[in-house]
Amino acid sequence: MFAAIGPKQTETIFKPKDPKNETVVVSASNAYEMLDAFSTNGQIGQVSQVVEQGRHGGNFTILTEKMPSGEKRTLSIQGEIKNWGSKDRKGGKKYDILRGAFDHFGHLIGYQFGGPDHKDTKNIHSQHAHANKGDYLRLENSIKSELNKRGSGVMTVSTVYEDAGTRASMFIVKVVWPDGHKFDACIDNFGNYQR
Repeated sequence: MFAAIGPKQTETIFKPKDPKNETVVVSASNAYEMLDAFSTNGQIGQVSQVVEQGRHGGNFTILTEKMPSGEKRTLSIQGEIKNWGSKDRKGGKKYDILRGAFDHFGHLIGYQFGGPDHKDTKNIHSQHAHANKGDYLRLENSIKSELNKRGSGVMTVSTVYEDAGTRASMFIVKVVWPDGHKFDACIDNFGNYQR
């Protein structure tokens, strides 16, 4: 499920072409209330902030949470993005981070947008195949199209966890363009119930 969320002035750039892809538009406050109802972000472990250099320079601020098990999970990543053109579909294959049978390695902020290098697993996350090759990919293509028109933007990707695990069940993507327009989206990562 892909849900565009945000205030009425939010510009929605994602237009689904597949009738099987359900699009739900809700108010931002309702969406965040729903997410808060099952989110465990920042409630279990110790939260810390790091700044990583992006692929083409620039800094990305990453919030992580160290779990009691010692594992870290990414809570959010934010930085200035541009369309650098090339994709990296091999980024996370060196890392044993897949949590579900149908998971792919997915960048939270795409390599093509200058996100931190693939060696940094804080920007690589388990994404269900349907999310990574479906809604998330279409969202990235829409962002890429907007970057071609607008030049740059500030992108924030937040993860939502249902439990103490390290695999997010949802991604909240926000982009603010230089002219002040905003874009918000939720991407379902097919939570623990479908792994």
